[in-house]
Amino acid sequence: MRLFPKQRAGYTIVEVVIAMGIFAIGFLAVAGLQIRAVKSATGARAITQALELADARAEHYRTLSFYPNFTDTSLSSTERFETQPQLAPGEHEMTIGMFTIQSRIIDNAPFPPVKNIYTHTPHPATVVVAKTIWISVHETANPGAILAEMEMVKIWEKDL
Repeated sequence: MRLFPKQRAGYTIVEVVIAMGIFAIGFLAVAGLQIRAVKSATGARAITQALELADARAEHYRTLSFYPNFTDTSLSSTERFETQPQLAPGEHEMTIGMFTIQSRIIDNAPFPPVKNIYTHTPHPATVVVAKTIWISVHETANPGAILAEMEMVKIWEKDL
């Protein structure tokens, strides 16, 4: 009779349960990190789309003619200096897909208006030569969380 019985090859049920518990804890940690990574990627995608929309809106404002009828000398001075409705001062808002783009336009910032030298009167009116435009983009469902913001200055370069 042996004092120590011969050991068997293999694992006991307790060792297997402990190993499975350690594996499960590690697997849950990795799964939690994966969920967080997917959420972060989704948020990054939304921010990237918002930045692209803000940039596209700024580019739209850059391409607009400040005074589209300026060169038409058959028009009166007032008609020649009518700005496009998209450049009208105030708040402008549009929705594209799941995003809302807000634009706020302010006249005469950062430059003051100038005298309309194209009008032959003793006291010419002033003409707007600069507009400051703020563009912000947020998800339509969550208006309090701005995803992208931009500020630009549009200048009419004829008199500057």
